[in-house]
Amino acid sequence: MRCYSLFGDHAEPVKNLAVSVWLRYLELCGIEVPYFEGCYQGDYIYDFAATVHRTYGERWRIDATAIEALGERPQPLNALFEHMRYCFGKEAAVTLV
Repeated sequence: MRCYSLFGDHAEPVKNLAVSVWLRYLELCGIEVPYFEGCYQGDYIYDFAATVHRTYGERWRIDATAIEALGERPQPLNALFEHMRYCFGKEAAVTLV
């Protein structure tokens, strides 16, 4: 119930947070990913990503070419978030935030 409320009330910031953490997580998996405008850059993002990587290993790894292609779409952060949910399910989205 709380997660639904968080997504319902603050959808864009939560999506941006999840994508920001996921992209930094991918860097920890050894994948070079571009930085997208709107991603959060604080050190806390790296801390979150490191925790996810320690806990889940490379479970949510994806090829860099897929990230680059999604980044070329209008509203790339939304495209990345939806792709993440499609590939890995709600678990990934909830875990990353």
